[in-house]
Amino acid sequence: MPAANDILRLRAQDLARFLNAHRIFFYTFISLISVSAVITNALKNYSNFYSVAIFLSKSSRSVLVCSDIVILS
Repeated sequence: MPAANDILRLRAQDLARFLNAHRIFFYTFISLISVSAVITNALKNYSNFYSVAIFLSKSSRSVLVCSDIVILS
């Protein structure tokens, strides 16, 4: 009977293989969630389109997240 360490190592290797095989999907999913959160936050805090556009262009975090999704697509 294999030791507990061997079983855990095999399961960890299987998980690592799965994540490695689908890394573009996970990266895209996390990027879409990030962009959605940034835009939702901007729309919640500012009342009109011009204010939202200025916020998204001036905030370094917003620019980083939005440029990430542009580069991805």
